[in-house]
Amino acid sequence: MSANSPSISQPGGASSFFMGFVFNKFAIAALLSVYFLVLSVLYEKYISPIFGYRGFSIDRDVHKLGVAIITIISVSLFVPVNRKPSSMIMYFYVILLLVPQLTFTYNSGGHIEVVFLAVVAFFVMYGFARVPVYVPNVKNIKFAVYEKVIYAFVFTVLVYAVYTLGYDHFSFSISDVYVRRALLEERYDKFLSSTIGLSFIFIVFLSIVNVSRNSLQVIIPICLGVIFFGLTGHKKFAILPIACVAIYKLVALESKFGFYAITLAFIALGTYYIVRTMEYFNVLENYEALFFMMFFARVLSIPAQLNDFYYDFFSKNGFLLWSYSKIGLGMFQYDFDWTPAQLVGRHMFTTGNANTGLVGSGYMNAGTAGVVIYAAIAGLTLAFVDKIAKMRGNRALCTMLVLPSFVIIFTTSDLPNVYFSQGFGLILFMLWLFRIDDQSGQDTVPAGHRAGAPSG
Repeated sequence: MSANSPSISQPGGASSFFMGFVFNKFAIAALLSVYFLVLSVLYEKYISPIFGYRGFSIDRDVHKLGVAIITIISVSLFVPVNRKPSSMIMYFYVILLLVPQLTFTYNSGGHIEVVFLAVVAFFVMYGFARVPVYVPNVKNIKFAVYEKVIYAFVFTVLVYAVYTLGYDHFSFSISDVYVRRALLEERYDKFLSSTIGLSFIFIVFLSIVNVSRNSLQVIIPICLGVIFFGLTGHKKFAILPIACVAIYKLVALESKFGFYAITLAFIALGTYYIVRTMEYFNVLENYEALFFMMFFARVLSIPAQLNDFYYDFFSKNGFLLWSYSKIGLGMFQYDFDWTPAQLVGRHMFTTGNANTGLVGSGYMNAGTAGVVIYAAIAGLTLAFVDKIAKMRGNRALCTMLVLPSFVIIFTTSDLPNVYFSQGFGLILFMLWLFRIDDQSGQDTVPAGHRAGAPSG
């Protein structure tokens, strides 16, 4: 705290602190309320007319609107607005999962119990993120020493992908991406299947590290991601590195404005589509329409619907108790011929995989207890990241290195799968092991440990 900033112990300090607290909470509640309104209008104008046949109907209930308002106000009182990585990540939980879940439940007549589960998960994460955790302090290895090794690995996988997949389906078109991906996945061998996901993790990692240094080298991993997208048809290679670079600039503000700006950006995008007409959706190659489909439909609306579907199916057919996974250690028998994602997809849509995140997959395994277990693990992971950020002295970098994995945990994948199969465990290990340069190119060292800094 600077010498000029009021403390609680100074005359008027308590009053200023209280007024600042009230303003911040009011601002968050107001922004989230507007965000909920914008999503509801988009649901009525676009989501339901386009995807109504897939369960996005209009069946509004004033009582569920009341629940939404009370939930937004209640959560706003507890949303932490500070510089810790856990604060920003939990805020993304609110805007990517909780508010969209409220939107879907209110507009479609979904199960109110799913909102309850999402709120429970929020408060469990909130509590466990504040648990003191012990992180052994190691003599960190400079990341720059191994950065070239990681680049060499990614380039090796790229060359092997070209050799294995060929050029005949290479394209940057988004309109036929799912067809291309299905055709290309038939050509994957074991080596490519096991290394392509790791390459994606490293590309995102390198993008975030380089933008944290204000280095033009950030162009290299971004270009690699775009090439991988053209080869494999996986949009995440092209989209996520660029999105992470943009979000990093907001997170790096390390002020309350970063929280407000992220919400305002979501609101502004939604408002843009509200004032547009649906005519441009008739043009498949129109990137405005494709962006809407990918962001407002795929990222915000479909995960909320799938949480509702998972609750509906497994509340009637019993819980899986991780019987489909190695985590279950074979203690329980899995009685279905399809994977859980295929099971729900065929039940609700007659075909396809219906992957969901923390709320739906947690409930699928053990009901409310499963959601609590997953949220507790996520909360303890946040506590670990907060500890690492305090040790390293670079909160924004630590936040962004784990944010993509947390977004996947919240919206699209079973939590153990993210940790063990999608590389999140490796990211956490690298975060603990490596010392990464800051923007000045100097090693990141906590302020209290710099030469000449006071120890107290």
